[in-house]
Parts: sequence; C-alpha cells; structure tokens
Amino acid sequence: MARLEGAVAERTGRFADLDAAVDITPLEVANAILKAAEKAAHARRTVALKQVLKDVEKDIVTMGRALGLEMLQRVELGTGATLTVWKGGQQHTYGSLTEGEQLRLKIVTTTALLRHGIRSGVGRHPGLLIVDSPGAEEVDSKDLRLMVQDLVKLTDMAPGLQVVIATARGEDVASLIPEGHLRLAPPGARLW
Repeated sequence: MARLEGAVAERTGRFADLDAAVDITPLEVANAILKAAEKAAHARRTVALKQVLKDVEKDIVTMGRALGLEMLQRVELGTGATLTVWKGGQQHTYGSLTEGEQLRLKIVTTTALLRHGIRSGVGRHPGLLIVDSPGAEEVDSKDLRLMVQDLVKLTDMAPGLQVVIATARGEDVASLIPEGHLRLAPPGARLW
C-alpha cells in the first residue's frame, strides 16, 4: 500500500501545467500550411502520372504492333491495373482478347512500365521479373524472339533487373540470351 501511495505521490503534479490554456494558433497555422503543401504535391503528382501513363501507352502500342498486334490502335492503362484496348476500330477489354494477344500485351505492358520507371526513377519494382512459358499460347517463333529480344534490351537498360524466362521453346530463343545467362536442358532431358 505504501508503495502505491508513493508512486501516486511521485506522479501527482507532473501534468498539472497542462491544465493551463495553451495557444494552439501556431499549430493550426502549421497544419493549414502542411495541408496546402500536401494538396499541391498531390496535384503535381497527378499531372506527372498522367504524362507517364500517356508515354507508357504509346510504347505499349508501338511494341504491341511490333509483336504482331497489327490492328492495335491505342490502349488506355488505368491506375487500377486495367487495360482497355482499341483494335480494328473496336474497344475491347483485356479479358476479351485471345490468349496470344493477352500474352503479348502482358509482356509489352510490363516492359513499357519498367522502362519508364527506370528512366524517370518512379516506382518501386523489386528488380525481379519472371516470365513463365512465353510461347505456350499461339505465338509463332518470330514473335517469341521479338518478345525475348525486348526483355534482353530491358535488362541492358537496367543492370540491376533480373529477368527469368522459363520456356519449353528454348531452342527458339537460345541465340538471343547472352552467354553465361542461359540454362538450357539437353534434348529429352530436364533442366532441374
């Protein structure tokens, strides 16, 4: 009991000065300034984001056409990870495209986003990109080679980026991968 009374006596009066009226006007002014700065920064970020997205969309169309999507006219990349596609004069959702078209768009969209992120210093990509089974869909050898070439160029642009491509069509792309970066299973054998 004596211990508890001592602890209460020790703490009594420690916060008594907080009962006095405190002028919070400087804090309110500082808060208003911080809110205005936050609003201005948000507006600047939104303008910059829109420009980056426009540039990315242009690259997606250019690279998509190079990878066999000749009818691709434009794309709209939403901030909620949505992609609207215009091809052949029609608007399409990503989900309504063929598997081959989806694969091409996945690769070119990822490549375009990473390129612009690297150039602008925007984004927080962890530096590892895994592409599983490109060519499993109805992608011909020429288009598959173009996709792999673009990924190799991306790694040249960002030396810290690691790209792992796992494909059963290794012979189609083996000549594109720099020496020392290729693991190819012998014919009829497994890699691992």
